[in-house]
Amino acid sequence: MARYNVKVKVTYFYEVEADSDVEAEKQGWMYEDYAHFGEVDDITIEELEEEDDEDDEFIGGDEEDE
Repeated sequence: MARYNVKVKVTYFYEVEADSDVEAEKQGWMYEDYAHFGEVDDITIEELEEEDDEDDEFIGGDEEDE
């Protein structure tokens, strides 16, 4: 089965009540609480290359050079 990197760009647009712009920004970092306001802008897929098993094999050993 193939493996992929998936990159999803999402825009969240919601209104919050806050005492300052700093407090409003803190609430912005809690965007996961507002998932229902998220809108997918872009999805990028990149197939990963298969790694050869030969590259993973250990070459050498415990032998000392003479």
